[in-house]
Amino acid sequence: MDTRILEYFLTAAREENITRAAEILRVSQPSLSRQIMQLENEMGCSLFIRGNKNVRLTPEGLLLKNRAEEILSLVDKTRAELLNEKEYIGGDIYLGAMESGAFRPLADLMVRFRRQYPDVCFHVISEHSSAISHQVDQGLIDFGFVMGPVNEEKFRFIPIKIQEQWGILTPADHPLARRTSLAAHDLLPYPLIVPQRILKNGSFTDLLGRPKDFQIAATYNLISNVLILTEAGAGAVLCLYREQYAAKGLRFIPLSPGSCEENAFFIWKKDHAFSRAAGRFAQEICNSFSELQIT
Repeated sequence: MDTRILEYFLTAAREENITRAAEILRVSQPSLSRQIMQLENEMGCSLFIRGNKNVRLTPEGLLLKNRAEEILSLVDKTRAELLNEKEYIGGDIYLGAMESGAFRPLADLMVRFRRQYPDVCFHVISEHSSAISHQVDQGLIDFGFVMGPVNEEKFRFIPIKIQEQWGILTPADHPLARRTSLAAHDLLPYPLIVPQRILKNGSFTDLLGRPKDFQIAATYNLISNVLILTEAGAGAVLCLYREQYAAKGLRFIPLSPGSCEENAFFIWKKDHAFSRAAGRFAQEICNSFSELQIT
């Protein structure tokens, strides 16, 4: 069925006069009458009750009128979507992120982005920085939010300076829980659970001293399960300050000195073939974070 014929039929139904409908459509009256008769033959029923001057719809014609309006509306909508395809932003964006309070400005940006493009779905993978970098390099995720260093040959990146506070996280009944600050020598008698990355990159030595002088009971990449481990009495957790620790009934005691400035990086692979949504999000990241310093 030709949509043009449906338009002819709807015009005749609306005007209830074949001659007037033909004038509106800029076709001859015999041609319009012939087209409607062909449509009736195709449908196998009469669509109009014909009078001397006017026509009106039969019950079958009324049903076709309703369906024809739906069909033409869908055709117009589809045509508009195809014409505007270049402006449509939707689909999936995959983001790997380390656990950090500095994720909040990024989260705020994601919320704003979805308000503008509600058909976008973010998939957030929490991992340690090396695993995130590997997944970005392999093309498994679009973006990574990581601690350095960054391979500048593989990745484009935006550095973000973060002010962090190192400290010890303990249950309320731990011997150190009542202290207001701690020095490295205060930790020597107690088992510690420490981040794996700072042992590997040498930051532990800068922060506390030689690892072999301390009782390292366990290491971790992500802290979620470690909170349960310290509650069970496995040791005090060396970690960065996060507000949510207090909600879990744990005590954070800052190290002195323990304040530091670190570089986090928002990364994506060079020459990565972004989806339209991910490409637009990369633009928003650059616009929002290029000159932003997070504290």
